[in-house]
Amino acid sequence: QRFFHDKSKTLIKLANEKKINVTIFGKWYDLEGQLVEQLKVLNNETKEFDHFFLNLCINYNGKEEITDASRVIIRKIIQEKTLNKTCETTLSTKYKVPTSLIYLLDL
Repeated sequence: QRFFHDKSKTLIKLANEKKINVTIFGKWYDLEGQLVEQLKVLNNETKEFDHFFLNLCINYNGKEEITDASRVIIRKIIQEKTLNKTCETTLSTKYKVPTSLIYLLDL
C-alpha cells in the first residue's frame, strides 16, 4: 500500500503525459481510503487513452475472481428461472403466446 500511495501521483502524471490507459484489477477498494481515491482518479483520468495500456493487479486473486463470477452467474440463473416461472403463471397472455418467446430486456 505504501508503495502505491507514494507513487500514485507520479503514475497519474506519467499516464497523462504518455497517454497510458491504466486499468486496475482486484479488490483494491478494500485498501486505505486515500489510496482508493487516487486509484479511482488514475483509472478515470486514463480510461479514454489508447496509445499504451497498463493493467495493475492489486489485491488480486484469480480463484476469488472465478468464485465471485460463478456466484453472479448462479444468481442470474436462479433469478431468471424464478422470473420465467412467475411469467408462466401470471401473464394474462399465458394461453396465447408461449413464454419461451417472451424476452425481458435488462436495460
